[in-house]
Amino acid sequence: MNPELELPDIKLNETCGACPEAYDVYFDGEYVGYLRLRHGYFAAYFGNSRESVYSNAHTIGDGIFDSSERDREINRALNALLRAWAEAKNAPVEPLIPYRVTHEPSDM
Repeated sequence: MNPELELPDIKLNETCGACPEAYDVYFDGEYVGYLRLRHGYFAAYFGNSRESVYSNAHTIGDGIFDSSERDREINRALNALLRAWAEAKNAPVEPLIPYRVTHEPSDM
């Protein structure tokens, strides 16, 4: 790990619970991108880009993750966002974060 770049505090804000399952992602309180699963296609987008930094078109869940895949897929997506975030800061980081996601229904 690059000692000059510490892993950020990561927060997921679930913006939609299903169809699509979607999250805004924040590193140290700064918006860095979003995650979205719709019609069996899951992707992570850095910033406001329409180009994904991670995607998987073979999820079990269609508009909401199956419980067997949520942690794995969100962890992979967060690691891809972490790499993009580090590259934007010109500070390479090694993968990575074993991030445990607890799914709670959206208040919306």
